[in-house]
Amino acid sequence: IQKLRHWGYDTSYEVTHLSIDNFGSGHARVSFEAVASHLEQTARDLGEHAQAREWERVWTGYASFAQFVERPEVLPAELADYAI
Repeated sequence: IQKLRHWGYDTSYEVTHLSIDNFGSGHARVSFEAVASHLEQTARDLGEHAQAREWERVWTGYASFAQFVERPEVLPAELADYAI
């Protein structure tokens, strides 16, 4: 949305899509369920330590994209290996 606004495009569709896609339904809910299921399976198959490592991998990937894709210059040094 920020990119579209920057270039002067209408963001109505994207804003509406985000308002509909909340945690209770839509993409956000499906994503949550997929990650939760994956972590539960990892714990069953490989144990809690593996589950914790897998959660860190998932979270780091999400945070790298969500927070740093637009401004790579603010990426902390300890996350340099996770840069997109």
